[in-house]
Amino acid sequence: MESSVTILFVTYFSDKLISKIIKQIDQKLKILIIENSRNLSTKEKLEKEFSNVKVIIPDENKGVGSAINLGLKNISTKYTLFLSVDLKIQEGTIEEMINATKNLEDLSILVPNIINYTYKKDFYLEKNFSNKISKMKLINGAVQLFNTEKIKNLGGYDENIFLYFEEYDLCQRCIKNKLNIYKTEYISFEHIGSASIDEKFREEIELNRNWHYMWSTFYYYKKHFGLFYGLSKIFKKFFSSFFKFIFYSIIMNNNKKNIYKMRFLGILNSVLGKKSFYRPKINI
Repeated sequence: MESSVTILFVTYFSDKLISKIIKQIDQKLKILIIENSRNLSTKEKLEKEFSNVKVIIPDENKGVGSAINLGLKNISTKYTLFLSVDLKIQEGTIEEMINATKNLEDLSILVPNIINYTYKKDFYLEKNFSNKISKMKLINGAVQLFNTEKIKNLGGYDENIFLYFEEYDLCQRCIKNKLNIYKTEYISFEHIGSASIDEKFREEIELNRNWHYMWSTFYYYKKHFGLFYGLSKIFKKFFSSFFKFIFYSIIMNNNKKNIYKMRFLGILNSVLGKKSFYRPKINI
């Protein structure tokens, strides 16, 4: 079974976490890492320490979706299991994910339960309690097992999106192309969240996340539901972020001021049709 799947990670200054999670994975499984920080020392260290690991460093940091696409281009196994770096993996869960494919030959994406994450009712197409395999409309993207060829043929992730909503966009295109997305109700992973980046970069990454969350919100809803629906989703956030930026500027709270500035600028650039150009200002 191990020859049918490759484990895929996307990392960004996540040296401490990636080594820890690799040690939880069977060394018979191939692991491909896309390191978006362009840190060559990470590649050298990991490939030296782990014989089953290959690290690719892109020419530039284009975000998670673009990195997954690059990974898929370099994967030839039938399945690709994408794992977020900030996961706690219980023994046997990866094997259970792989084994679940035996009864789901028509899958395009398979996801597990995420501990402490509750799926909304409208994320389901068909909730199935009898065999504990549900058909999904939208998913949490922390763990995704792809049918490699089907996702490649679909065009992979939308590379206009740097961060946030990329898995929702992929799901929308799967549904439109009649590709099946499943969730197992009996396999669970724990996603720690916001723990994948070195602490010394935390402030800059937080600004980056706020900018892109707002940019991607409008882009996603406009793309799939139209201009006016997209505007309705960000209308209140646009004015709220602007006035909060002014307020925190007046009381000289620089941290909050900068966060709401980024949120306002993310929305503004998205509405103006600008690309998702903002990148964390981090020097190696």
